[in-house]
Amino acid sequence: MKIQYAAVTRTGLVRDHNEDAILADGWVSHRDTALAGERDLTDGFALFGVFDGLGGHAGGEIASHVAAGSLAQNALLDRTTAGLIDTLQETNQLVAAIGELIPAVRGLGTTGVGVLVEPARYVLFHSGDSLAFRIAEGLDLLTEPHRTEDPVAQREFLTQAFGSPGHDPVLREHEPNEPLTLLLCSDGLHDYVEHPMIAAELADLGADLAGPAHALTDLAYANGAPDNVSVLLLRLTPTAPAA
Repeated sequence: MKIQYAAVTRTGLVRDHNEDAILADGWVSHRDTALAGERDLTDGFALFGVFDGLGGHAGGEIASHVAAGSLAQNALLDRTTAGLIDTLQETNQLVAAIGELIPAVRGLGTTGVGVLVEPARYVLFHSGDSLAFRIAEGLDLLTEPHRTEDPVAQREFLTQAFGSPGHDPVLREHEPNEPLTLLLCSDGLHDYVEHPMIAAELADLGADLAGPAHALTDLAYANGAPDNVSVLLLRLTPTAPAA
């Protein structure tokens, strides 16, 4: 599998710090950063993800970075689907434990959407409202946001997040036989930029992914960027096994 990726995370215009984190092939972002790379994956694995520390909650930045770092380390142990579920649940327990041990960050949590890539397959996972799309003829939503609406409060609430009780992440396994490009993003993008505008920006993707990733965050900024915005573009190209 050939992997190409570009990631950008930026602080929202009305935020004083960035509570998002990006995981890109072993690298975890720190505050506002950008990264791009590529490699041929002939064995082993690569792990990518976008994590959004819960806005308004104490320790959102801690939660997102702890979740990203925990997954990066523990995915080494068992990459079967069952093993990945265990890793996601262990990450959930770790985030929750920090909230219990440190009163100042009690109630911390984070959403997360990610992709575990191996030479012949990838596994998509998510918890919360950070989402994954396949870029094709427009945008194909691959993950449904874990949200519910409270008609009394007239607002939406998350039903799943790392650090929450009853955590039940969703996994989908794929064995691609043709190239595909995925967009992983926080709600700082998909809630504030209409999906047709995102699709139009990505309609003619070439070899460069960094430029379009920056362009997507620029669209969020043009719309006021009330939330932190994180974008990860990931292109997967299956390759024939070595003879």
